[in-house]
Amino acid sequence: MAIDLSTLGAYTEENSGINIGKALLGADITNYVNLQLGHSAGIVAINVFDPSGLTFSTADCGWTPGGTASWTQVDITIADMELKTAFCPEDFRAKWLSSQLSASGHLEVVPFEQFITDEMVKVVQRQNDTLICTAIKSAVTVGNGATLQTGATPSAWGTTAGDALTQAQALVSSIPTEVLDRDDLTMYMSYASFRALTTDLVTANYFHYAPKDGAGTPQTQFQIIPGSNVKAVPFVGWSTADQVIVGPSSYIYTAMGLMDDVDVLKAWYSTDNDEVRFMAKFREGTACIAEYFATNGLT
Repeated sequence: MAIDLSTLGAYTEENSGINIGKALLGADITNYVNLQLGHSAGIVAINVFDPSGLTFSTADCGWTPGGTASWTQVDITIADMELKTAFCPEDFRAKWLSSQLSASGHLEVVPFEQFITDEMVKVVQRQNDTLICTAIKSAVTVGNGATLQTGATPSAWGTTAGDALTQAQALVSSIPTEVLDRDDLTMYMSYASFRALTTDLVTANYFHYAPKDGAGTPQTQFQIIPGSNVKAVPFVGWSTADQVIVGPSSYIYTAMGLMDDVDVLKAWYSTDNDEVRFMAKFREGTACIAEYFATNGLT
């Protein structure tokens, strides 16, 4: 079983837009941000409506405005990102049975172009997850207007039994009043912090609590903080950071391209270099309205 390298370029050119879409939109973090598509590189101002200045009063004749609604802007710096890599077809000999490769000393065929492309999609997904998470961690800080956790001195989760649950509850209690009733309140954290929280929930006899999605399927990659409307979610791109933040996911804005041929993920065989080359290129940027979030202030 083998696939002619001459088809590799045609296959990936034909599907490059689909592949980069899977790579960028397939990252877990994109389910918990406000995606804005169709933007080019540079600084993009996202308009956000703020009705908090409106007020009610006793009805009367005439026209007396009840406060003022306003528009605020979130500036997102969008950068061109790319990944370029290549490998020698001979490297496949250590990975696949010789029966699947040409017996010739000059490899003219390489197996599993779909598999190879899918693996590259996963690489870009992981990198995209890291890029967005890194931007969120940098944006949601006390210095940028986020509320510092109160009620329990912030500390790394998991260092003391029961501390993760205590820290989570204190962070929930620190959420700004303006967004307490939002249905998209999300607690962002590392997998290490999430495991500590899950352990504490089991220890506290919440082991029977299994949140389900709309189809009734048990979910294992998030937990609802007991007594709240906050969903705690771990992200690989959060790395091992002790920083934990909570707030409405719709106030985290991630801008991408994906509407033209600039964003691509493609592979081709380079005859001149006798190697298979991959290139992923896309545009992306993330910004947050930090004042609607609470943070434990750790890094």
